[in-house]
Order: sequence, then C-alpha cells, then structure tokens
Amino acid sequence: MPQTYEVRSRCAAGTPPGTSAKMTTAFICTHMYVPPFRLFILLPCVFLGTCALPSPSPPPWSDLAFDDRLLTRLIVRNAGPETIDYEWASRALEMSRELRSDSLAPGDSVVLFLPLFQPVRTYLFTAPGGRANLHLLPGIHRRVSWDGQHWREDSPLYCPLRRLETELPMQGPETPYTGSWEEVMAYYGPREKELLEFADSLRRAGTTQEWLTDLLEQQIRLGVAAEIETIRGYQLMREGTIPALPDTLEERINRLLANSALVEAPAYHHLQLRHHFLQPPQAANGGDLVGAMERNQLEAIIRELPVTEERRHDFLARFVERGYHDARAYGTKSALIDKALSLLPPAYLNYLTGVKDSIDGVRSVNQGLVEILDAPLVDRAGRQVIPRSIYSGRPVLYKFWFPGCIPCRRQYPFERRLREEFPRLRLVYLAYATPEERWHAYLDRHATPADRQLYWDVTAEGAVARGLNSSPRYVLFGTSGAVICARCPPPSDPALSAALSTLD
Repeated sequence: MPQTYEVRSRCAAGTPPGTSAKMTTAFICTHMYVPPFRLFILLPCVFLGTCALPSPSPPPWSDLAFDDRLLTRLIVRNAGPETIDYEWASRALEMSRELRSDSLAPGDSVVLFLPLFQPVRTYLFTAPGGRANLHLLPGIHRRVSWDGQHWREDSPLYCPLRRLETELPMQGPETPYTGSWEEVMAYYGPREKELLEFADSLRRAGTTQEWLTDLLEQQIRLGVAAEIETIRGYQLMREGTIPALPDTLEERINRLLANSALVEAPAYHHLQLRHHFLQPPQAANGGDLVGAMERNQLEAIIRELPVTEERRHDFLARFVERGYHDARAYGTKSALIDKALSLLPPAYLNYLTGVKDSIDGVRSVNQGLVEILDAPLVDRAGRQVIPRSIYSGRPVLYKFWFPGCIPCRRQYPFERRLREEFPRLRLVYLAYATPEERWHAYLDRHATPADRQLYWDVTAEGAVARGLNSSPRYVLFGTSGAVICARCPPPSDPALSAALSTLD
C-alpha cells in the first residue's frame, strides 16, 4: 500500500515572478509562499496585479543555537509511474530517514528528519532524475515529488530557491577546467549576473520574504566563488601545483570570507574549506585530499571564522556531529574530532556523546566487513568467486567502491604507483550498492588499476550494517592470509606503503 505523508502548506496559487520560465526545465514549482496572516493583504492582488508585502522580518533561525535546533522534515515522494532508486550524499540524512529502503515505488514517500540551527544544502541522487540539489531551512518543512519527468516543488517557500538549485553548481561539459582565468570568468560572470538579476526581480516584486531574497543573493555570490575554487582544485590535482588566482578574484573571495553576515549561508563553508585547502603549504602536502580539507576546515573554524565565541562553539559542534556520521571519524579523522571536543563547553558534550553512541550501535550490528571476503561474490563472467581464495601467498588489497564514487576514482594514480612499488601486490575491486548492469557498463567504459573485479549484491543499508559507511574502503591481507588492516589508509597516504614494506 502506498505510504503517504501530508504537509500543511501555506500558499496561494501561482509562482514567484520571473521563475517559471527558468525552472520548468528541471524542477517545477507549484506554489508561492504567503504567510497566513498576510493572506488577506494579497487577496486583492489576485485581481488587481502585484503589491508589496509589509516590512521584512529576520529569518526564523536568526536566534537559534546548536543546542536548540529545530527538527526539520524533508519528504521525497515518487508521483511517477515507475519505481525510482535513490541515495543521499549526506550520511546524516541517510541515517535519519524513516523508510529504510533504497527505492521508492509509485506513490511511496521517504521521510527524513534533521535538527538544524542554520540552512544546509544536500544532494539526492536518483535514477531516473539525476541529482537533486536541495536546501533545507531550519524548522521549515519541505516536500518534493518526482512526476516521472521532472522534480516538482510542493513546499511554497522553497520555490525561489529552485532556480538556484537548478543552476548551481553550473559545472558541465562547457566548464573551462583547463582554461585561463579570463575564460573562467567569461563562463561564470554572465551566469552569476543572470542569477542576481533573478533575485533582484523577486526583491522588487515584493512577493518573497526579504530574508529569503538575502539568502538567495548570498548563496549566488558564495556559490560562484566556490566553483571557481573547485576549478583551481581540479588544476592542482592535474598539474600538481597550486594555480594562483588573479588579484581581483583573490580579494573578492577574501572579502566574502571576512563578511560575518554570510557565515550562515551553506555555500560559505563550501567556499571556506576549498579556499583554505588551496593555500600553501596545506595543498602542497598532497596525498589525502579529503583529510587535508577537513583539517583546514577545522583550523579555519577555530582561527578565522568571523563570529562570536559562542557561535564558534556551534560550528565546532556541527563539525563533530558530521564527523561522527562520517566513517573517517573512526580513523584518520578521530584526532580532529578530539581537538574540536577539547574546545567545547560541557553543555555540548552530552548530546554529541549520544550521537556517537547511536551511530556506534548501527555500525556494530553485524560482525564486520572482513567476513564478506569469505563469501561467494560474482565476477565479470558471472562466476561465483570467494575473494580470499583468488590469490594465495601474495599480499592482497581489497577495495570497496561503487560506480560514480569520485574519491574512488581519485585513488587510481596512487593505486597504480603502489602496484609499481610492490609488484607482488594484487588489487581486487569489490563493487557494492549499485545495480549489476551499471557496474558492467562502468567497467566497459573505464580502465581501472585492479587485477580482478567482483560484485557484491547488497544495498547501501546492508553495507552500513557491515560497517561500510563510506568509499573507498581498503582491506589488506598479508602473504599468510592474515588481516593486516581492516580499515587501511588509502593508497594516497604514505602509511599504506609503509605497511606494505614490512610484509614478506
């Protein structure tokens, strides 16, 4: 029987001025936001044209702190004729959902609850439908529906944000990843101008809350700057050196990061961690890119975030909470979390300890990931193979991954270098949480450093129950068949090479 959940909407018919033509290509809004106490003001406007709302109020979350966050609900409904598959980019959302399934039949919904003290942006990946880029505002519930061709916005206040969610990030086939900075700005400049004009049209029309228009403009400016820094990161990975920004761009980004009024915008932290990562000497250290960015993000919160000490505690607590949801918190990231905890007042610690305990309970449901390597999996020819029986008398590095995992792909050159350094080492890929046909299609198109490719037919939820909470995940066995490490550092980390050098 279809599962349905209702949300009380506050709306009047129509879409925000200037939005419909831009938004129907990827996401359709069906309402505009009108608070109930202002509805009587707008009734004449339906017949007489537009009119301005009363003076704006601050955003509903302006006085929220981390310890009095608002529980915010997101409902994703499949209103189309076919079943859709989905997964979340945010582990916090993944673990907060009410319906523990990775697919939605026609008419079904999945409900997620997340406590928020400031706006966030997350990503939902679906097939069909592609990536949905979604904002969540504290205490303001949201519902979106897939109609078989488009995502539809069922929550009135979020309609203005859909234009931004559709067009940022704006990276695509035309993005000048290898171009000059003049080419980069020629690509992003007009797009930023168009989005800012859209936000200004909402402000002039007077039909959108002032704080929401402010948030739109902040996200546009910060989001474009973050994309520019992302391109610089791609150039670093490709060329091995940090490309310098033109002075005007550097000054612009520094002004944005120094503006305390922008700290609450989700894109602020996206820009912050990328910009600080690309400053010497952090980026020059290379290796574990994700780990380096996390270290730099923590340092930026501690030393440079333009907020009060109390607000800094809120951001540190959020950093810890995210770390607990991330599997790296139990390995390379544990020292960062300990450092953040040491700076927090006792009032934050009880809640964060409870979060860690609840996640530990989920991760210890079964005996662990290593047992999977003694179970029959499928190879590319369709044969059942027990992973640990493939190679005997050799060290074997097993990699758990899935098609579309960008961090997994980033390890390719380091894996090849590791193979060259240790010729006796064998590398076995184990794909999971993906349809088997997608696995075959990916391998048909991409060359990997692996000696063998195996497929594990398990959902993301089943993998989490085994302790597999992020990818890539590496497990190393020695020449005698003993486990050397069940949560190995990635090949980009010199520690893995050091471990291999001690084997016979």
